[in-house]
Amino acid sequence: MERISNYIEISDIDNFSTGATTAEKQEVIDRVEEIIEETTNDVFYPKTFHIFLDGNGKNRIFPFLKSDILSVNKLVISDLTIGEIDYTGSNISGTSGATTVALTSTSTALNTDYYENDYLGIYDTSESTDFYWGSRIISHTSSTVGGAATFTIEKALPMTLTSGDTVSILYNWAWGERSVWRSTEASTHEPNTLMKPVELMVLEGYFPSGNRNVEMWGSMGWYSVPKSIKHACIILTKYENDSTLYTSYSDGMKSEHLGDYSYTRNIPSGNSKYFTGVVEADKLLKRFIRRKTVIGVA
Repeated sequence: MERISNYIEISDIDNFSTGATTAEKQEVIDRVEEIIEETTNDVFYPKTFHIFLDGNGKNRIFPFLKSDILSVNKLVISDLTIGEIDYTGSNISGTSGATTVALTSTSTALNTDYYENDYLGIYDTSESTDFYWGSRIISHTSSTVGGAATFTIEKALPMTLTSGDTVSILYNWAWGERSVWRSTEASTHEPNTLMKPVELMVLEGYFPSGNRNVEMWGSMGWYSVPKSIKHACIILTKYENDSTLYTSYSDGMKSEHLGDYSYTRNIPSGNSKYFTGVVEADKLLKRFIRRKTVIGVA
């Protein structure tokens, strides 16, 4: 069975040598995708992360990830899970491509749009490695007071929800491309439920100072592969099979290694912007080059 790559497939390439095996073709594609990520300092699909951070005593914290944050599906501070309502199982349903999710069991939220601007977090059990996904809730409409509800979400579901998927409503904190922040609102729990005494210690709208006392699970990268990235992968793969197809730079080259694979790339000089050593690929990649994060004090 042909393995699925992150950006392109074997069928996208029409110039593999006649005797190349599927494994050899896939190896070339894997190397090229590594080069793309190493060159751009980014990943172009939803990639799962699980990290520990030092609490900074402020209401905003910066994970300094390699890519932009797509979702934060679970937040634990000092061993306490923050703002999460579990609707796992047959209680909630949604179809791939849809922008609505139906809650079929009783919701304790009494008011329409109570969850507006909160987040829907999903752990997709059909994936083995990159399994987290999330989207902002635009509206929450109950069919009856405290009854079944429909959530309209900002992004279309990439998967059909099954009874095994973990689905949660995340509230009193949110995230952006580079940071996660706490809510300063007084409401810190579901309506009609009581807070645990320990919650009073950490639900005051900040990340308490500490050593690795903040734990996050989520996804980073891009929701879908940009066409330019896909095209650059195709160019570089075809170039590796036949270097006469595209224009390469003839000077300022440096040999580099990715695992057991060595390749040559151009080193920029002056105002030149050379990245992979292949002109046609560099033109596509130049606007995706991500500057490496410099960690500082927020």
